Amino acid sequence: GGTPNSHLSPKIEKLNMTEQEKLDLVAFMEACTGEFPPVQMGRLPE
Repeated sequence: GGTPNSHLSPKIEKLNMTEQEKLDLVAFMEACTGEFPPVQMGRLPE
């Protein structure tokens, strides 16, 4: 963000994050990765 680009939405804006905020965001995103838990098809009550 922050660099004009005619192919991007004007709603995309630079976040002005500190280095620590960037590191925290990367750590959070890495914690959200992994295998998806198995999901069973739901059943409606009869």
